[in-house]
Amino acid sequence: MSQTNLPQRSQMASFERFDGEMIVVKSDEAVMRVLNPVGAFIYERLDGRMNINDLVQAITETFAVSPEVATADLERFIEDLSRRGLLAADRV
Repeated sequence: MSQTNLPQRSQMASFERFDGEMIVVKSDEAVMRVLNPVGAFIYERLDGRMNINDLVQAITETFAVSPEVATADLERFIEDLSRRGLLAADRV
């Protein structure tokens, strides 16, 4: 995954915070993903303006994690969201 990609939420997905977690639903399919606080933090920032490096920096500034761990976890998270159709396909 390129560090300069600008991942963006799918316009077909909606999200809502509930009990400290976030629920993401893709409206045209039966796809739902429950996100923990770190996942919710990331998903809220997937607006197409932050690249992978920006996201890693935001994660490491907010959570007690190294840049290496943040990068690996973020890449897995982005891949999972992409597989589920929760990201704009042309922005991953």
